[in-house]
Amino acid sequence: MFAIICAVTVFECKTMYEDPPRTFDTRQECEAASAIKAEHIQYGTKMMSANWSSEDQIWSVDIVRNGKTSSLSCKFLMMCSGYYNYEKPFRPDFQNEEVFTGQIIHPQLWPKDLDYKDKKIVVIGSGATAMTLVPALADKAETVTMVQRSPTYVVSMPDEDRVANLLR
Repeated sequence: MFAIICAVTVFECKTMYEDPPRTFDTRQECEAASAIKAEHIQYGTKMMSANWSSEDQIWSVDIVRNGKTSSLSCKFLMMCSGYYNYEKPFRPDFQNEEVFTGQIIHPQLWPKDLDYKDKKIVVIGSGATAMTLVPALADKAETVTMVQRSPTYVVSMPDEDRVANLLR
């Protein structure tokens, strides 16, 4: 019997918001601190389908990992992938887009070697992705402008949870 866990309990870790390299370390720290054994966590795995059997009280899950298809079963399935199509994210058409001479990049398809130093950047949207992109882009870009359809309300929180740290 397998359990598929797609997320780690982050409240075991000391900081809530980290830069990407630190996030990877934090994930490893959380895995080490949690009751979940690291060998039971599968990263880089694409779930193709999940079917619940009421009769057997079990999930049947078809996955692809490293190009190989296999099936797993579990009594508890936690899916934390959101509503995204990772291969082809939603991409609206922009009026007169053909006359734009710059790059249009979707965050899900972000090129690893993108050089945005001293560039003028417009970020369309104000959700969680924009909240992480805009401050990071502002460090190197000439300007960063965020265009939003509707406001997103966010409360600024400290990097560490003092109460949780006190209780540890």
